[in-house]
Amino acid sequence: MVASLYPYIPSINPYFFPVGVDFKWYSDGLTKFEINPMSIFDFLGGSRPMLIIFLYVFKSLFGFGVKEAVTFFPIILNTLFTLSIFLFVWVSFDNIYLASISAFFASMSFKITVNMYSYFLANMTALILIMYSLVLMLVYYKLKSKYALISALIMYNLALLTHPWTYMQFSISIALMLFLQFIKLKDFKKFINEYLAFILMFTPSIPIVIIFIPFGVNQFQIFLNTIKAMNLSSLFNFWFNSLFASLLLYGGFQMNIFTLLTAFLALLYPSTGFGEELLRFMVIASSIPYPFVDGMLQSRILFNLPMEILSSLFIYRVSSSELISFKMRSSIFLLAIVSQLNYLFRCLANII
Repeated sequence: MVASLYPYIPSINPYFFPVGVDFKWYSDGLTKFEINPMSIFDFLGGSRPMLIIFLYVFKSLFGFGVKEAVTFFPIILNTLFTLSIFLFVWVSFDNIYLASISAFFASMSFKITVNMYSYFLANMTALILIMYSLVLMLVYYKLKSKYALISALIMYNLALLTHPWTYMQFSISIALMLFLQFIKLKDFKKFINEYLAFILMFTPSIPIVIIFIPFGVNQFQIFLNTIKAMNLSSLFNFWFNSLFASLLLYGGFQMNIFTLLTAFLALLYPSTGFGEELLRFMVIASSIPYPFVDGMLQSRILFNLPMEILSSLFIYRVSSSELISFKMRSSIFLLAIVSQLNYLFRCLANII
């Protein structure tokens, strides 16, 4: 919430200029929706109709104008995102301390700063929907609650109509994980019994896509165009694209060296459960197309990765290790906090 309000402090932004590169797109889309609701199928090629509906509901609930609704929507998004990280880690690892650490560092992550710089409202909303759907799916496996399963299916597939690229990245990652689990089990019946709920997550996507085609929303075409964007020329320009994605795009906010380094180190530890397996497959599956796309797509792939959770996992393991002295553990934890606070406010100060 602090990150969402900081750029609008009167002493910093006395004229209340909107921040965020994509602010105008969402402002125009919401304005057109109020005039003609069917315009959501024309907004940005019809790729994200649900986002405009969410914005309209937010605007109506609080009585905002269009400008205020788009301006303050990140307050809701950033808060819900941080809470989703807390719940996902808590349910996955059954460790409320680790969940608290993860939520704390997620609130200062490059998802927050890049979102404020670029106003990736659709991308963030889809991430939130998917994270909550995964939380509900894990709750279903623990409690066998059909309400949790139905809610998970609805939320996951709403992401398809909010930001299809994020939906595709997570779906491919989950599909790869399921495929390898099937190979490991070598028993189709046992595989279906254990992972049917996850398989069902993808089932509504096909009728959803077919239903919305007459309205000009063709998610199949979006997926096809994304696949076509992969080519060998991007591989030959890998380092240029990577530097462009991390150092130039979004003010260089994605180059959070501490988060990226500690997230990588977390991957060197052996996996401790299903939740961590899912995080690892997100990184593995996303690493396959990464060298074959341009810098812009590389940046979006990186944006969706759960780096803040992996980084927090490493910090937690190091700070609770008995092989390291208490003084050193405390110093490492303090370094993490100070470096991320410095990163957060340095980025926010450069948005205006």
